[in-house]
Amino acid sequence: MNNQLLTNKTALKRLPSQSETSNLLVFAASNMASYMTGTIFNNSGGHILE
Repeated sequence: MNNQLLTNKTALKRLPSQSETSNLLVFAASNMASYMTGTIFNNSGGHILE
């Protein structure tokens, strides 16, 4: 599937940047997330499934 089809199906009309995804991963691995358990991080930009 090409990027244009994917971006059209998101509320933000774009895919996440590499820095946005890496920032999420850094946060999840940090002490700031130490109390979080069984968490699912949604990094979809509001992707709409059909």
